[in-house]
Amino acid sequence: YPLLDGDKPPFAAQIETASFLSERPRAFCASQPRTGKTSAVIASADFLMRSGVCKKTLIVAPLAVAQVTWPKEVKALLNERVMVIHGTAEQPRHLVTQEARFYLINPDGLKILKDDIAKMVRTGELGVIVFDESSEYGNTKSQLWQAADYLVNKCHVKYAWTLNGTPGDPVKVYGQAKLLYPRNNAGTLKTWQSRTMCAREQHIPGGKTVAVYSVWPEGTLGHTMAAEACLELLQPCIRFEQDEVYKATPVVTHRISVKMSPEQHRAYTLLYKEAMVATEDGPSSAASASDKVSKLLQISSGAMISGDTIIEYPMAPKIDKLMEIINGTTNKVLVFASYTAVINRLVRELTAKGVQCNKMDGE
Repeated sequence: YPLLDGDKPPFAAQIETASFLSERPRAFCASQPRTGKTSAVIASADFLMRSGVCKKTLIVAPLAVAQVTWPKEVKALLNERVMVIHGTAEQPRHLVTQEARFYLINPDGLKILKDDIAKMVRTGELGVIVFDESSEYGNTKSQLWQAADYLVNKCHVKYAWTLNGTPGDPVKVYGQAKLLYPRNNAGTLKTWQSRTMCAREQHIPGGKTVAVYSVWPEGTLGHTMAAEACLELLQPCIRFEQDEVYKATPVVTHRISVKMSPEQHRAYTLLYKEAMVATEDGPSSAASASDKVSKLLQISSGAMISGDTIIEYPMAPKIDKLMEIINGTTNKVLVFASYTAVINRLVRELTAKGVQCNKMDGE
């Protein structure tokens, strides 16, 4: 196991994780954030490549993670560069063949460059694929899952690992398990849902009745049994919690910037220009200036209050980033927002995506 930054020895958990993965062509790593799993995965892939088992490694991760976290970790551990593939239709596809041992691509790029990557797998150039943020691979009918399945199970890449915690929805667990082990004992999706989810009958036109499945509420026996079934299905799996790695877990702060949607940006720019024109025409009152600043903050947050009306702006980039954070941990997540209208919006958006959430706004 290489020394981090040339002089820092790894944690015992990192050595065990690297050993676990390098010995298993298909494996799940569900360790909590900040337990050193990224470094362990890099060390394991490095060992396989230096041993001649394979030549190149591909990491599939969300763009923010791919551009920052993985290149930083590879540089710190191995002091080598990483080839980031953006995977746009306009990007020359010969980039996939550039000389590098580690490649990074986001999920959308994987769908676009699937066939190019498949050639590397078939020729033996690419031998390890790491799927970071494994909750992205929960829907077996999505283009992303099918692209990943093609590389893992049709092209038969030598090593395939998934990272991050188990999502609460057993349907997503089913998709992750099927990606690495398509012949597991889960059976059909309907059989798996009947085993792990709460079912209720719903009448549809024509006098027919269908079963509608939902996640068992926390604290129920059904929820406990479903969690045990999910853990049993996602095997072989290695998991470390922060308490096992650190005696006292330090508080870590990350500042994440998210671009506004085009609609937010237009409204923000227009109001900003109006404020600048008003300033050029003469001094503004403190109340007027404060109101304009407040409205700019509201627009960037996703909901602006205008009299008795709440104007909502598309905020997909922010919601996507929030979902990425939520799916990246098995713990509860506390989200602070500056305005009640934004809190209501977030609760509605997250609930629509299957996240169980409660609102606390002082009312």
